[in-house]
Amino acid sequence: MPMRSIALLMLLLSVGTAWALGEPRFEITSRLTNYDLVQGTGKSSTSTDLPPITVPSGSEGLIKLGQEIKYAKGSDNKWIPLLGPVTLTHNRTAFLGIRCPIYVRQADEEGKVTFLLRAEICERDIANEELSPVIKTTSSVRGVASVGKTKFITIGAPGGKKATLEITFTVR
Repeated sequence: MPMRSIALLMLLLSVGTAWALGEPRFEITSRLTNYDLVQGTGKSSTSTDLPPITVPSGSEGLIKLGQEIKYAKGSDNKWIPLLGPVTLTHNRTAFLGIRCPIYVRQADEEGKVTFLLRAEICERDIANEELSPVIKTTSSVRGVASVGKTKFITIGAPGGKKATLEITFTVR
């Protein structure tokens, strides 16, 4: 019985040591400026704080602010045996707002982090028109940032507009 307790204690110590010496976690705070996310958030503002996320080094996280909407994309008239003519509606789901998958890794240099992000800003072509098509602009960015300092990234937005993504990495 004592051997089993010793084995369990050794296992807990080894797992605890691996966890303590493992890859760091980064808290990512961000803000979108020079762009109004009113369609995604319902509130008008040219400067919007995005929800913070925490991501382990070598992993991907998702910064997201907005809303999912469902809409009919079109319909087809089909003949179904035993039922006859049937109209089938094709439903789609779209996202209004900003989604930003981000991959982070601790850099070789002390106090630096490398990142790869893809910022997607989506809005309706005609803001208050439910059947208006959803347009999306995607910007991909690869870079290096100093931990604790804000990095300013210019990204594209629908309609040929430009927005600024302010992003800060903090070690947790």
